[in-house]
Amino acid sequence: MIIYMMRDTKNRKLIIEEKKEFDSITIKVLHVDDEEDFLELTKIYLEKISNQKLHVEYISSPEEVLEHLKTHNYDVLISDYQMPTIDGLELIEQLRNQDNDIPFIIFTGKGREEVAIRALNLGADYYIKKGTDSKSQYTELVHLINRVVKEKTLEKELYRSQERFKAFFDYSGMGIAFKNLQREILQVNKTLQDMLNYEEEELLNLSISEISHHEDIQKDKELFNELIEGKSDKYSIIKRCIKKNGEIIWFKTTVTLVPDSTGQKTLIINIFEDITEKIEKNLEIKRFNRVRKVIIESNNALFQANDLIVFLNEICKIIITIGGYHLAWIGLAENEETKIVHPIAQVGFDAGYLDTVKITWDNTVYGQGPTGTAIRTGEIVINRETATEPTYRPWRTDALKRGYASSIALPLTSKEKIIGALNIYSKEKNVFNKEEVDLLRNLSNCISYGIMKL
Repeated sequence: MIIYMMRDTKNRKLIIEEKKEFDSITIKVLHVDDEEDFLELTKIYLEKISNQKLHVEYISSPEEVLEHLKTHNYDVLISDYQMPTIDGLELIEQLRNQDNDIPFIIFTGKGREEVAIRALNLGADYYIKKGTDSKSQYTELVHLINRVVKEKTLEKELYRSQERFKAFFDYSGMGIAFKNLQREILQVNKTLQDMLNYEEEELLNLSISEISHHEDIQKDKELFNELIEGKSDKYSIIKRCIKKNGEIIWFKTTVTLVPDSTGQKTLIINIFEDITEKIEKNLEIKRFNRVRKVIIESNNALFQANDLIVFLNEICKIIITIGGYHLAWIGLAENEETKIVHPIAQVGFDAGYLDTVKITWDNTVYGQGPTGTAIRTGEIVINRETATEPTYRPWRTDALKRGYASSIALPLTSKEKIIGALNIYSKEKNVFNKEEVDLLRNLSNCISYGIMKL
């Protein structure tokens, strides 16, 4: 009768497709035993029973094994337990201490259950006790050799699969995050970390809401609650997230509820596609079309105008209602002595701004801003970011309180003399591109003509 014990393989529960045809592989076996006659006999039996699918080599001195394995590769090692210099348990312990994970089978005629348990705990894969029926015992040994090599191959395939998945997970073109039902982030891939400029540890201490734009949180929560309540399997939403440096990034986010390792649907997968470039392009097109409409409506206002102040206020109103800007005002340059810019028309969110600020068109600090520079030089001046523009320092605090993130000043002329400036403010920074500026130049020409006419 053949008796054998095997090491616990509970960590190998995941079944994957075998990609190799094991029956067509020649397995290299190293057999260690102090009885040379037994070694030769085992070689004959194993190679015969396996139909030459096993190639068996042997060593009778166990102390030579570690050195021998440095220059030779084997698929499995078979070792006797009781040997004069180093026993099988010492051999397996030395191998595992050197991080050698070669499959190891103890094959011995002498042994006890506690020895078998210790061998398995030390890292042996199987412990088999020799029986009296040679054919039966070697048939069983061939079976175990094939089994342990298959297990090791599957283990390596699993490891490679995990590495491939990790590579796909980390470097997918999409950002990926796993979260729980409380919307807490459990795991994120490298792509999402790079998209948001956060380290992994930082993101794991945040929730999805904490990195979302405040205007998008409520809609996202409503869809998420429908998902949890079972009203849908997944949903997609266009939303904004806030990068670590405060910049906004637009995502198309797909959220799916999936089972966790226990089979319960408590795991959420978020897939993030960066669509910032598409959104910004779309916004540019919409803004361009709005500005074109501003030009058309301004020309209509000019055609009907018979009062200068009414006309200028109507232009500012068109800029705000149709153009979608935050504030528009027109200032005239007073005489050479005072060089003060005096607002004569304004529409939009002002909140007392023009009543409190001082703007000139001289070379003092109050004349170095967009309005003063446009009047003094006759050139269009763009403030792309109020928070950082050096020349905007005198007005920065008041402007930022009112949400003026950027602005443009366009000179106005009458009889080839610069008489003032049209000022337009936006809640967004970096919005005045070349195409938009070209259209706004036409608007300032329209206003200049209206001033001369009226």
